[in-house]
Amino acid sequence: TNIKPEFVLFFECPEEEMERRLLSRNQ
Repeated sequence: TNIKPEFVLFFECPEEEMERRLLSRNQ
């Protein structure tokens, strides 16, 4: 199986980091 590193990091990172990434994407 080929999983994107970004997805793994996103999945492993804490909720705070997830929120920060989502906010940065929306901007």
